[in-house]
Amino acid sequence: MRGPTQLAQLIRHFRLWLATGACKIKNRQGKLVALAPNAYQRRIVDRMEAQALAGLPIKIILLKCRKGGATTLIEAFFYFLAKEVDHWFAETVAHSRDSTDEIFNITRRIFRNDPDQAKKKTPSKKRIDFPERDSAYRTETAGGQFIGSGATIQAFHGSELAKWPGDPAAVQDQLSSLLNAMPEDPNTVTIIESTANMNDLSGEFERMAREALAGTSGFELVFGAWFDEESYVADASKLGVLSEYEKGLVERFGLIPEQIAFRRKVKAEKCGGREDYTCQEYPSTPEEAFQVAQGKIYPMLREHHQQRRDTYPINTTFYRGIDWGGAHPFVCVWLAHIPGPPGFSIDAGVCPNTWLQFTTWKRDAAGRPQRLGDDAPDACRYPVMEHHLWGHVHVFRELFVKDSAAKGQSPLDMAKQIKEMTLLSEPIQITVADRSQPGNILLFCQQGIPTIAATRPQTVKLGEVEDGISRLQALMLATVPLVYEPPALSGVRLARRIRARSQFHFVESDLRTRLEITRPTSGDSAGATHPQLGKCW
Repeated sequence: MRGPTQLAQLIRHFRLWLATGACKIKNRQGKLVALAPNAYQRRIVDRMEAQALAGLPIKIILLKCRKGGATTLIEAFFYFLAKEVDHWFAETVAHSRDSTDEIFNITRRIFRNDPDQAKKKTPSKKRIDFPERDSAYRTETAGGQFIGSGATIQAFHGSELAKWPGDPAAVQDQLSSLLNAMPEDPNTVTIIESTANMNDLSGEFERMAREALAGTSGFELVFGAWFDEESYVADASKLGVLSEYEKGLVERFGLIPEQIAFRRKVKAEKCGGREDYTCQEYPSTPEEAFQVAQGKIYPMLREHHQQRRDTYPINTTFYRGIDWGGAHPFVCVWLAHIPGPPGFSIDAGVCPNTWLQFTTWKRDAAGRPQRLGDDAPDACRYPVMEHHLWGHVHVFRELFVKDSAAKGQSPLDMAKQIKEMTLLSEPIQITVADRSQPGNILLFCQQGIPTIAATRPQTVKLGEVEDGISRLQALMLATVPLVYEPPALSGVRLARRIRARSQFHFVESDLRTRLEITRPTSGDSAGATHPQLGKCW
């Protein structure tokens, strides 16, 4: 078993140095004060000390909220090491020149107000030297051609990695160059920190953070929730009724009304009223921080989206969604719609393929996020989109056939399996299928599985997502719709047009709408006959 490193003792000295009040910083009000670590900053020091006591190099990934104080603490620690340790070189690399200047000003202010450095000249460049120690501290800006070269680095801080400029290959090359400048020595410090960023092209920070969270790398994730900062409070006199999400925060984390009021305030004033952006900038959990990504992808689901239900309320309605596959898997999902607060969940134990496709994605060569499978998500969003489901939608069963064509399974085989898997206690309202194969839709109807075609998705401006995807995103984020616009043609006018036709014309009109209009309205529809499809429900 390894013994404690030299850094373990240095971290204890660092704590004592902070306790003396010798480390001066500028607070949010612009006043010079002694650094008094908040809850998140204390947790960072605790985890560094734990690694050093275990004889390990310090390797930390910091996933943080806005203005949580992580950068200030790291700069104070790096400054302390450079002035206390012989032959020590510490370096911080920021994502922009402005950030480089801002970070260096933190360290220069500490230097200027340090009683031990009172007689020394204040440095003007992005470097502080301690000649008597042969040590130094330096800041650089990401994007340089030979960044990190020319020195052996004992302490490296990568600031706001999710915002580093350049394509994925360039960001990875820069980070690799810096990490390889560090010796294989347990007395080294590597800290990568950032807030999440929906425009992160490289995906490098998210990859490192997720690996650290899963325990599959040498790094340890230290997450900083927005409520770790004690100053994040606001007047709660007009708070009113809490949303379901806010109630969850109170129950899970013991938040007080003033903290909830602060979150509402920053959401309205700094995050454009957007729940997804608020979760990114002021996350409560690591999953929240990474649930947003620019482009046409589904957000990452959080823990409470994975649920097991054995019973349902009396007013629950059931739906099925089908994606026909072909070159892709054939997928049928069973959905339970429960009126009430919006929400989305999947029984991951029974529906592993659906859960996997909702929670897995990667980036292409240009850095754009890409879904790794749309089949199950598409099957889910068809009923959600067609029936404007805004309550809680729960996926409780799946039929997922990855290679149905190769196995020689026909749509008739699929229909048989679906009927066998559907319980009598689950009266299915309707099955909504991909409109690309109208022949299969007719076939399913004739086999006693009432099926309608999904309406072609419309592109909306906000978020650049299809309306069906945006509906699912709204359910995942537990938000409510602003407005629903009904179809342009009234049901009566459309019905007259349909009755004038002797058969279906799939190109000119919408099969879904025609089936909806001619659908039986009586309570007993088991023996009803469709004018064109025959006895189908």
